[in-house]
Amino acid sequence: MDIKQVFSYYPHLKMHSETTKFRFCPSCASEYNLEDLLHCKYCGYIVYRNPSPGVVVFIEKDNKVLLGKRKGKYGYNKWGFPGGFIEFNEDFLTAAHREVKEETNLNIEISSILNVFTNFISPSLHTIVIVLLAELTSGNMKPNDDLKDLKWYCLDSEMPDMAFESEKYIIDNIDNLKKSTIAIDNSNNKF
Repeated sequence: MDIKQVFSYYPHLKMHSETTKFRFCPSCASEYNLEDLLHCKYCGYIVYRNPSPGVVVFIEKDNKVLLGKRKGKYGYNKWGFPGGFIEFNEDFLTAAHREVKEETNLNIEISSILNVFTNFISPSLHTIVIVLLAELTSGNMKPNDDLKDLKWYCLDSEMPDMAFESEKYIIDNIDNLKKSTIAIDNSNNKF
């Protein structure tokens, strides 16, 4: 198995995104020169453009994986794992439980980390995503929030049109990825 953890949907290494250029400093409002880019020479303010952290959850039951049909801007009408962004002051496990509950109305038990990957989705969206392995514990499945539909797909059959190459990679390599998971600490589990 070839390990793959970086997925790009545009030539991110060749681009110097125009979205990174400000005309005025967000701190002191001094006008930037083109060469200033993200550092104000007047007040010293630096704009840090960091990737957004997220979680997705591979929920498995009877050799099937739960996928949701997306409503959002990225991957509209395509399928993916339940998940989303980690909020400020929220740990990744809490975010995973919250996102799964919001999107599916289901409760889960997370067992391990399957993988971590980087998505360069667009010049304005760069994510680092933790992929978690979980089992269903309770709830009545219902698509909510960012999903139009939910379905269980047999891992041995053809998958629907996936929103992200990274999630297709997880499904295609699930057996090998399960051999090297990272256990998580559920001792502080408040779910």
